[in-house]
Amino acid sequence: MKIAVIGAGNVGKALASRWKESGHQVIVGVRAPGDRKYNSLRAAGLTLSSVPDAVGPSEVVVLAIPFAAAKDVVKGLGDTGSRVLVDCTNALEGPAGFSSTAEAIRSWSGSTKVIKAFNTTGAGNMRNPKYGDLKADMFICGDDRKAKESVIQLARDIGFDAVDVGGLDKARLLDSLAMLWIDLAFDKKLGRDIAWKLLRR
Repeated sequence: MKIAVIGAGNVGKALASRWKESGHQVIVGVRAPGDRKYNSLRAAGLTLSSVPDAVGPSEVVVLAIPFAAAKDVVKGLGDTGSRVLVDCTNALEGPAGFSSTAEAIRSWSGSTKVIKAFNTTGAGNMRNPKYGDLKADMFICGDDRKAKESVIQLARDIGFDAVDVGGLDKARLLDSLAMLWIDLAFDKKLGRDIAWKLLRR
């Protein structure tokens, strides 16, 4: 699959690296791809380009950016067409005027293929989602069935158990789950090596 990961922070780097290892074609889109601060990404074998050049050949566009920057970034994507748009963002103060970050991104982009995923855990778990014999869960929601199936497969490709939680109206629950993970990891000082697991009997 051809994937544009927009953003080169911890989450963007972790996802791009793991998908590249899994055999996908990955381009990391950033504002200034020649900047020396991205040398570690190049050293890891990742390809960097401007955001429009990353989006152009992609089938999936992954927004691994701060939510505060999301509106400007989304507006700069242009027509996303048939591309799947994956929202990994979290709004610590809440997405003002919207029920979820994904609803905001759908509004700004006009896309019907917005999928919420990869926001409920940290970058360390994206690099390695295994806990003994268990795999951490990745919760995913969205309205477009085929788009969601693509993202579910991307989650499985990097080692997660994927859990489909429904339509994009459930994105607000994933936003809250992310806030709980952050609270436990940092405020409650449990550390980043914690993950969600849905157990069934």
